[in-house]
Amino acid sequence: MAPKTCSKLRSFKGKVKIQGHEFTHKIKDIAHNVKNKLRDGMKKTVQKTADCTIPDFLVCSDGKGKLRKKPPAPRDWMAPQTNEVDRHPEPDPVESQDHILAAPSLARVSDTAPNAIDPMQSAREHFQNRGHFDFKYWGPTSNISYEALKSLALNVLDPNGELGGLGVELDCKKQGAYHTAYILKAANGSKIVIKVPATGHMARWSKTDACNLRTEALTMRYIRMKTNGKFPVPDVYRYSTVLENEIGAPYIVMEAMEGVPATDVWHPEGDVEVNTIQIRHDLLKSLAEAMAGLQDLVFDKAGMLDFENDDLEAPFIGPVRAWCNDSQNNLGDPVFARHTRNIPAASTSREYFSALTKIWEGEDHSSVQDVGVLRIAQAALDCYPFRQSLQSPTDETETFVLQHPDLGLQNILCDPETYKVTAIIDWDLVKTVPRCVGFASVPLWLREDWQPQYLYPFRSGLAVEMLELYRNHYSDCLSDAMGGQGDCKYTKKSPIYTALDTAIFGNGVLEDFTTKVLQSAFPRQSASDMTWYLGNEEDGGEGAEAVEERLSILLDTKHRDLFDDDSDDSDTESDDESSSQAAETDSDTTISVGPELGKCDSADLIKLSLGALSPVAFDGKGEFYDGVWKEPQLPCFKHFTLAECEAP
Repeated sequence: MAPKTCSKLRSFKGKVKIQGHEFTHKIKDIAHNVKNKLRDGMKKTVQKTADCTIPDFLVCSDGKGKLRKKPPAPRDWMAPQTNEVDRHPEPDPVESQDHILAAPSLARVSDTAPNAIDPMQSAREHFQNRGHFDFKYWGPTSNISYEALKSLALNVLDPNGELGGLGVELDCKKQGAYHTAYILKAANGSKIVIKVPATGHMARWSKTDACNLRTEALTMRYIRMKTNGKFPVPDVYRYSTVLENEIGAPYIVMEAMEGVPATDVWHPEGDVEVNTIQIRHDLLKSLAEAMAGLQDLVFDKAGMLDFENDDLEAPFIGPVRAWCNDSQNNLGDPVFARHTRNIPAASTSREYFSALTKIWEGEDHSSVQDVGVLRIAQAALDCYPFRQSLQSPTDETETFVLQHPDLGLQNILCDPETYKVTAIIDWDLVKTVPRCVGFASVPLWLREDWQPQYLYPFRSGLAVEMLELYRNHYSDCLSDAMGGQGDCKYTKKSPIYTALDTAIFGNGVLEDFTTKVLQSAFPRQSASDMTWYLGNEEDGGEGAEAVEERLSILLDTKHRDLFDDDSDDSDTESDDESSSQAAETDSDTTISVGPELGKCDSADLIKLSLGALSPVAFDGKGEFYDGVWKEPQLPCFKHFTLAECEAP
């Protein structure tokens, strides 16, 4: 678009003022003139992409430039409204889900295009589709009336009517990707949260959703009861799995926990300070101490908890009810194209992970590359610790533990002053799993390098070496909290274990997992080529044995370096001697960035960890090499500890 035209359009937009619900005649004339000039300018701009931003209240109905009245402003969702849920028209349940909801791209316009797309029309359609998407996704759940919320809150906070229907107000509303949380405050200062799922309206709610909501609410109660309230999980007061209730939507009413999201602590506003790494240390230590509180909750099967008649004393394990995005077959509407995958409860770890084969059997994976991917994944599952879920080697019966489904920064609340974890929230889809992928796993943001789409520094804020440092710190803290016993042995390599678990049951990608394990087990080789050879040969050919051997070492909790020989006592003594010598040296560390060597003190190491310095790879002796390994090894740096990074 011509610069002058854009300038005039911006000037016009700045002059538009809405008074009531009607535009003045003067603004109509301006709009008419600007639109004509816009078209003239576009005709002179051949093969240029139209870039026109139209305010959402500006709607051109025809070629005459007449502007419609501004649509009524959305009702204040906090204002008292009666029967708010009933006043929302429900979408047609049989409406095609192939409707394309993406914002339309503005077409290129040329002099020879007889039916060139009007950019104003495209912008109008964009806003219409955006509104349609929001309503179709959230329905009335994101705009429940204050009166309905107040009624529910009073039933919970004042069941005997002592407040006379007064003293409850809406404090705030928060919305995530899948839920809306309404926070209400009573006159006595107590707060509650009413959590409403985005699927909680007639067009989307299903029996599976109802079962999962009930499991979430009762599992939170169960955790709180079994840990005597010591584990930081909100107390659940009430839940409903039906649409016909006080607010017209399913809900969980729970205690409002104090604290700020851990995101605010991990990613502070403004410039990163040198004490940020110590703050992160404190947060990870507190989280590890909290998660250690789940070690005594042991179950005989892997699956989702269920409670007959809401009896918390006698839980049993039912199937995993997982939602799957069938985006391959519903490209026009991937958000709403859901189907259920029910995975039966498993009594053994092998049975639990056997879902991998069952999933692939139902899909077309006959290509050579796919066959290779499956063989690599199955080779991994044949290794320890996937084979069995044992608390100790002497156990004869496998046991299982809880897994938080989304242990991210956004679901952890902490004290902004002490950085102590005050709450762990959002237990939707909580389940019991084999021990290697259970509560002792590192939190989500510390394993992003083993998840799809990891790309530092473009899509991720931490390089692999810094993730490894934080993981080692978290592992050490969890080991201290658990007395060095139990499932803390899985923590350091849990990013690898959970990558395979999410590839089977979550939103991971199996080929991404197999690529990364091959890159770790066979450095400087093409993972794609190896996968092809493994899939092309019968039973994997000659490479299958080598893959099995290296994966068994890579996945074993006792091995930190794939290329170390634990049976060589001289190597062990040498490592111990090197560690002792390193401890006696000063805090300076030799660093090589390019051809020159220099000294790097602990403050510089902190800056490196925070991204202030360019990340470089370093070996076990503390020497840095810009992107080059001194010798083949796994991306773990056992001789370089977090203690060396702490501020002086």
